Amino acid sequence: MSEAPTKPSSFHPTIPDVGQLLISNQLTEMSRAGKWLADNAARLEFTEAVRCSLELVLDEALSNAIKYAFDDNTAHSIVVRLKTTHTDVQLEIEDDGKSFNPLDVPPPLSAKNPDEAKIGGLGIHLIRNYTDECRYLRIDGKNLLTLTIRQPHLKTPD
Repeated sequence: MSEAPTKPSSFHPTIPDVGQLLISNQLTEMSRAGKWLADNAARLEFTEAVRCSLELVLDEALSNAIKYAFDDNTAHSIVVRLKTTHTDVQLEIEDDGKSFNPLDVPPPLSAKNPDEAKIGGLGIHLIRNYTDECRYLRIDGKNLLTLTIRQPHLKTPD
C-alpha cells in the first residue's frame, strides 16, 4: 500500500507512543537504535517473532534513510517511534531527507539461478514481507514511514 497525502488524514495519530529515539544520520547509530528497540520489546513482552521482525525492518529502514536520504554531509536527525495497541505494533521512521516513497519501488525480479542473482537491493522487499502494513507520508518536508506488525495479545502500555 502506498500513500503520500499532504496531510496525515490516514495516519493513526491516536496510537500513543511507547518510546521515541532521536538518532543522527550516521551508520554507527544503528546499533543504538537496535538496543533501544530490543529493550522496549523486552519491556513490552513482544513475542520472539515480532521482536525479530521489528529488528529486521528497523535495520533496513534506517540503513536506507542513513545511506540515501541526504545529499549533504551535514548532521541530520532521524526520529524512531514505537507505538502499540492491543493488536498492533508500529514503527515510525521520520527524516528530513529528500522525498522518497520506498513503497513505489517495484518488487525485485526473481533470479533463475544463483549466478543471475543481484546482490543487495532487497531491503524494501524485506520490509514489505515482514510487516502487515506499510505507509508512507511526506509531511512538512519530512518522510514518514510507518511499519505495522499485527499481533494479538500485546501487552499495552500502562
